[in-house]
Formats: sequence, C-alpha cells, structure tokens
Amino acid sequence: MAKTLKHPAKNLSSSRSTILFDYGDTMHAVINTNHDHDFGPDHQESYIKWEGTKGAIIAKIGLLMDYPDGVPDVFEYCIVEEGRSPEWKTVKLEGSWFPEAFIGTMANLMRYNEGSTDVLNTSVEDVINTMAVVESAYQSSDIGGIKVK
Repeated sequence: MAKTLKHPAKNLSSSRSTILFDYGDTMHAVINTNHDHDFGPDHQESYIKWEGTKGAIIAKIGLLMDYPDGVPDVFEYCIVEEGRSPEWKTVKLEGSWFPEAFIGTMANLMRYNEGSTDVLNTSVEDVINTMAVVESAYQSSDIGGIKVK
C-alpha cells in the first residue's frame, strides 16, 4: 500500500511518500519520505523501519533530509533478549547511501565486464523487480483507499 503526494503549494510532484509493505497478519515494513520539509530540521523524517519478533532496525536516509545538502545516515537496531530491557544500538556508517550504496554493485559489474571476476552479484532481474515494486507503489497511490460515506 502506498500514497505519494504532490506539494500543496509548490509545483513539485511526488514530494511526500508513505509506503507499507504488507507481508501478512504479522509482518510489514514502512518507508516514509518527505522531500520538501520547510519547517526546520527538528522533525524531518526519512527512514526505513523493519520490526520483527526479536528485534527492529531503523535506517535514516540522510540525503533526503535538508536536501540537497543532506544529513548523516543513521543505522540503529535493537535485539530483544530474554530477561533484558530492549536497548537500541547505533552502527557507525561512513559515507551516504547515495552514491556509496551503488559503488559495490557498480564495481562488481565493471570487474565482471573486464573479466577479473566470473561472479555477478546482481542481475537485470533484480533491477526489473525493484522497478516493479516502485511502479506498484505508484499504482497503489493512484487507486486510493476505501471511501466511507
């Protein structure tokens, strides 16, 4: 399920999105982005959050906050351990999800192309499947919810 919205006062398209990945009655993931938050840095949000039965992860996508300057990405996790209070831990990250997230994939593709490796870690199918998810989110947003009279 997804909803993407235009800015209400500016000529921008899809500046806000909320996407819920529904994996049945007990599992989901949420992506919430706002590319045009003009109310100061204190309450900007751009994150991906995973919650499971034994832990949770929150990944803040810093580039999408204070865009185009961005803020540092943050990766936090909490693992539930029996008899202990939940404790969030932060993993120190270097760089930013963009472009660093693509460096490994592109380097692998270049090494594969030049012949220095025979292993291609990603495939065209991965890209096609990712774009299918993106297009599905846009379709979900276009369809809208159930209207109550």
